Amino acid sequence: MNKVILATMKRNHIVSQRAFPWSFFIARVLMGIYVAVFAYFTYYYMFNGEMDSRFMEYSNGVDYMSFSVLGAGLYILSISILMNVGRSLMLENVEGTLENFLLSPSSRMGYFFGVFMEQLGRSTLEFLTVILFSLLLGAKFLIAQPFEVILVIILTVLSLFCVGIFVATLMLYLRDTYITQNTLFIVMSLVCGVSFPIEYLPSPVQILSSIFPLSPALALFRQVMTGESLGSHLFEIFHIVLLGVLYCSIGLFWLKKVEKKLLENTFN
Repeated sequence: MNKVILATMKRNHIVSQRAFPWSFFIARVLMGIYVAVFAYFTYYYMFNGEMDSRFMEYSNGVDYMSFSVLGAGLYILSISILMNVGRSLMLENVEGTLENFLLSPSSRMGYFFGVFMEQLGRSTLEFLTVILFSLLLGAKFLIAQPFEVILVIILTVLSLFCVGIFVATLMLYLRDTYITQNTLFIVMSLVCGVSFPIEYLPSPVQILSSIFPLSPALALFRQVMTGESLGSHLFEIFHIVLLGVLYCSIGLFWLKKVEKKLLENTFN
């Protein structure tokens, strides 16, 4: 599997250098910066730097500015990972290499992990750019345990990688990328607590938010970035791990079925 990972990373790195412009990177960074600027003007000029008691209760004491920019940063990271991993098989189809890949005995997990690792540096850079820019706007972070922050980020990106495997299979099954990815991103931005606490949503929608790892990951990330300890948030950790395992297992199992159907259609 290691050879598959390294070969995939090398190939995708060459492709990304030659075929994909930096405008993709810049567009996602600008989207995160826009959210941070919007949160700044809303918090300081519309709300006069104050929030009602319900917001402070729902956000566990995190102010609106910090709440929004932390949500925007992690949301940008999730979009980047899901787009790269989720679109991987459809890109193989567009490039005309999908059938060769499906016929090969190479590890599917190794392939996905290679795609994930190759784009991780760019995704992390996008994430850090948004977070650092938010500091200039006055976002307040209190990192008591830097190791715990790193642990939460690692846990989050691995869970998003698992969702990406499921999304890649879904896109291959539907033979579509544009509608699938945009629908997913819009739903995630609405129900996962990116810009406002989930508790403001109706109860049925709150239940829907629990199927996305981004929801507990955001709650966990905001707490460790504002001085809380992981020890009091074990449920969120379990929630993220459970969803990651489920999405990965379902995605890989479903991929076998989709592969078989595609190969039958191709050679019949």
